[in-house]
Amino acid sequence: MQLARFSPYGEQTHRIHFEQEFDFLAFNKNLVDMLPGKEIIIAFDPCFIPKAGKHTYGRVNMSEPNTNYFDKEICNEDLTIYTAVVYSKAFGRDIKLAIAVFFKDGREITRKLYFSTDLDQAGRQIVGKL
Repeated sequence: MQLARFSPYGEQTHRIHFEQEFDFLAFNKNLVDMLPGKEIIIAFDPCFIPKAGKHTYGRVNMSEPNTNYFDKEICNEDLTIYTAVVYSKAFGRDIKLAIAVFFKDGREITRKLYFSTDLDQAGRQIVGKL
């Protein structure tokens, strides 16, 4: 790691602190609570969740959103957005979920998951593509 080179603390101190658990959810909730205003957009990369992808416990399949439940919003040939109101266990409330599918030269290049606590917010606003 070599953090000790850039810090007054030794390598062992850094190792001990990195081995401790950290409540990222509480940390991020506190950050959001400190922000002014009503519109807050948070995005995360689900590949960092230990059970992410096809093994995630839940009902949302990012690779094949259920078209009976998700609304499809086509912005242009470079972006398709699927939106739905879903229940979030982490927040203990409903959230507006937006799955953005990005294309380049007609081929899918990536998918990203966005959400908002404003259930009336449009998918384009959640993704930031007005």
